Amino acid sequence: MTEKKPDRREFERVSTRNLVSLEQLNVWGDVAKTVIGRTLDLTVKGTKLEINEPVQFLSDIKFEMVLKENVLKVKGRVVYLSEIEENKFHCGVHFQELSKTNRALIADFLKEVK
Repeated sequence: MTEKKPDRREFERVSTRNLVSLEQLNVWGDVAKTVIGRTLDLTVKGTKLEINEPVQFLSDIKFEMVLKENVLKVKGRVVYLSEIEENKFHCGVHFQELSKTNRALIADFLKEVK
């Protein structure tokens, strides 16, 4: 029997499906690739995305995420990438430079969908 590791996450992940338009940035900060997807889960620190083509691991990204009637512009870094099946990838994103307004919108949204 294997021992289950404790969950050390600071915030609970909340399952939610929200549309996302993602732009992978190159080292100069220019858009290298645009990808459409959706969130699978969300916290105030990051999100797990389902996308139809891979983005580079540890790349910086910008994306727009629809939460109810709000469109949030967010910057983040790809911290996880896994191919689930052909043309389907899961991508973990850690938010960077999240404004106080966007953080509050995410927190309020998560309270409502819990």
